[in-house]
Amino acid sequence: MTDFKNAIFLDLTLVHDSVFEDMVNPLLPEGETVLFAYHTLRNGVLFTDRRILFIGTAGWIEKRRDVTAISYRKVLAFSLETGKERHKDSAVEIAFKGLGKIRLEFAERGSVPALCKLLSQKTL
Repeated sequence: MTDFKNAIFLDLTLVHDSVFEDMVNPLLPEGETVLFAYHTLRNGVLFTDRRILFIGTAGWIEKRRDVTAISYRKVLAFSLETGKERHKDSAVEIAFKGLGKIRLEFAERGSVPALCKLLSQKTL
């Protein structure tokens, strides 16, 4: 399970959801769709219409994978941070009930406003 005490996903890049298809499809019930998929060198974050999936890999050949799924109902609050730094265009922090918080730093800003809109809709 993802550690939510000081979890940070750095340089997230928007990718097509097929990157995680083989790993995530067995976990998704009929009708659940991936809306946003982000990837780092070893990790990933997927936002579906029902929940958030955090994917972590470990080991030299990245054979061990961990997928943590959290419902939007567990989101207490989220914040958006934008900046002009070259390596950190924007970041979103999400606080979860009973788990702690996680920080997502995005390499590009393009999809972040739409992601924040999704979080707003799902947490009302």
